[in-house]
Amino acid sequence: MVLPVFAQEDFSTCMAQGRTLMEQEKFREASEIFKKAEGMEPGNFQPFFYHGVCLYYLKEYKEALTLLDTASNLDKNQYMIWYYQGKTYNQLGQYPSALGNYEKAIELNPQFAEGWFAKGLILYSMENYSQAVGSLLKSTAIDPGNARAYCVIGMSYYYMGKYDQAKSYINQGIGMEPSLKSNIPEKIMKELGL
Repeated sequence: MVLPVFAQEDFSTCMAQGRTLMEQEKFREASEIFKKAEGMEPGNFQPFFYHGVCLYYLKEYKEALTLLDTASNLDKNQYMIWYYQGKTYNQLGQYPSALGNYEKAIELNPQFAEGWFAKGLILYSMENYSQAVGSLLKSTAIDPGNARAYCVIGMSYYYMGKYDQAKSYINQGIGMEPSLKSNIPEKIMKELGL
């Protein structure tokens, strides 16, 4: 009797399977695949990165951060690692750390609109409105279709006492995506006559 020979899963196959599962939003299954890939190539940042991203979406932030830290130690030049570290720190309420990671991401890729946007949101959360506006304007220069950015720029201008600019940017954002109107505090909408 001859038994069939089964090919051992290789690293590339594992990575492809894991990314496919991620696209299907099957993060738990994908994380198990990436965990296996980590053992196959422990010096490669990719399985640690993708495993960390899966855990981020599963809201297992501390574990995600451990894996993302491992990934960044293996390759410090991957802007998406820094971006996801920032997102994870943000979820943990560690805003200064999140900000530092977003800054590193956009240092590595200055055309990364989502990085500028995330940095702007953190600065807004930290009530640093003028710097938030600067980051958000850079984001909209790269991606002019980000309606949320225009609304946050408008709210930042409102808190800076620049009501004409506030009204203009909020109107622009709501004009692009009317559902955002519900995200603007009622007080701001009333005071600006929107």
